[in-house]
This record gives sequence, C-alpha cells and structure tokens, in this order.
Amino acid sequence: MKRGLLSVYGWRLYALPLLLVLSLFIVLDVAREPDQSGGGPVAIGSAGQGRPEPTDESGEAGEAAPQAPEIGEEVPGARFDPSIVAAELPGGGPFPTVGSGTFRVLPGTTELLGSSAGLVYDYTVEIETGLDVPVDEDGYSTMVQDTLSDERSWIGNRHPGLTQPVGLRRIDDENSVPDFRVILVSQSLAQERCGGAVEYEASCRVEEYVYLNAARWVRGARDFQGETTRYRQYLINHEVGHALGLGVHVPCDVHGGPAPIMMQQSWSLSNDVLHSLSPQGGYVADGKVCEPNGWPSP
Repeated sequence: MKRGLLSVYGWRLYALPLLLVLSLFIVLDVAREPDQSGGGPVAIGSAGQGRPEPTDESGEAGEAAPQAPEIGEEVPGARFDPSIVAAELPGGGPFPTVGSGTFRVLPGTTELLGSSAGLVYDYTVEIETGLDVPVDEDGYSTMVQDTLSDERSWIGNRHPGLTQPVGLRRIDDENSVPDFRVILVSQSLAQERCGGAVEYEASCRVEEYVYLNAARWVRGARDFQGETTRYRQYLINHEVGHALGLGVHVPCDVHGGPAPIMMQQSWSLSNDVLHSLSPQGGYVADGKVCEPNGWPSP
C-alpha cells in the first residue's frame, strides 16, 4: 500500500529547505565581511607571487613609490644637497688601493691633433703595475685618447686660459720622452704624490706626471650624480689642463651654469664649500653653485 509523502517524512519535509536557505545566507554574509588583517585585495602577478598591487592616490593601478637608496649607494640621476660637503668618495665598487709604484706604457698612438702652429705636446697613457684590483686597461686607454682627441677638449683651442694654440699627439714609444704622462695610479700612490692640506681623494699633476687616482676613476664624485663617463672626462681634462700650464683653480662664475674645467669639481660644485675647504684656494663664498662639466669648451 502506498503512503503519502507527509505521512512518510513528516516534519523533515519542511526542515530541509529551511536548512538550505539558512546555509546560503551564512555563506553570503561571510563573503561580504571585510578582511580583518588590515590588508587590501591581493593581486597575483604573472610570477604567481601574492603582493599588493601598487596604487596611486586615485585608487587606480600605478607605479610604486621609489625606494630611497642606502647610505653610500650611488644612483645615476639622484640629487645630492649641494649644501652638504660632497668631497667624500662616493660608494661603489672596489678600486685599486695599492700597486708597485712603477708604470707601464699602454699601446696606442694618434696623429697630431689640434694646431701645429703653437705648442705641440706628446703624451703617453700609462698605468701603475701590480694593482691589487684589476681595471679595464683598454677602456681606460680609450677614454683618455678619445677625450683628448675631442674638439671640446684642449685641441679645440677655444679655452680662454690658453695663450697659444695647442696640438696633442699620443705616442707609445718607450724610448721617446713625452711632454706629459697620463697615469692611472692606486689610491695609496695618489695619496702619497697628491696629498695636501685637504684630506679627500685627489688627483694631481707633478711635473710631467699626470696622476689619476683610481679611487676617483672608479667611484667618481658625488656632485656628478653617478655619471661616471662625464666625471672621467672632467678628471682627464682638468689634470691635463695643469700640464698645459693652467695652474690656477677657477671658481664657479655663473650660478647654475656649467662649471669651469679648472674648478675642483671632484670636491664640490659650490664656491662656498670649496672656500671652506681651501680658504686660500681662490674661491669666494658667494653662494654660486655650478652644474658638472667635463670639457674646457662644452
């Protein structure tokens, strides 16, 4: 005999649908509840890592705020406060600290560049032997030659400090006697030969020796904002300028303009700072600050 559904299942016939409705309500309520951890929605990147999507103020996806560099880290394009003494060596990679104290001529020659009617100088490109940290000798040699062969350098004969036209010729014959020798030297030898009243990393010219400090060659100067190439062009042109007879350092003359090549840009681009470092060095504390410049005639 068949019995009715109500007589078979009784109250369970009504309870089951009610239970399903109640369960659905709980699920929807939990889904709407905000995250209690304080974090927002997590975007899964292409690498499968869950990290918050950077947003701008409008709430749209944008670029994350840049992270500040660590102390001592040099970032191209970073701006350093010109009121802070910039003469300290910047952070960066390793550089030669010691060597043998003897030099080796690197191969390479040029024809006479510039003028043959005035003062003609033969020069060599050399490096200290036995450096404890190797350097790119070919890159160094090419940089010196390319810089001194550029019309913006001394062969352009447009620098007001030159009293006569200049011609330059690179030689590599060890039996010939150059007029000046451009030499990349270790930090310790530069300190020995170029040490003075100001105790910051320096390069210098002594008689026919143009000493380029490897610490500066690798690290540059803080006010050059990480632009190593432009700093090296400055370093070469500045010290060779001394070899050409320009013995006086020159202050910033136009505020915001390119620094004179004979300004001590390794230490600062501010006349005030350079005056404080070397009160007898010809700098006047007049508030002028120049922009970095690597050329006698930019």
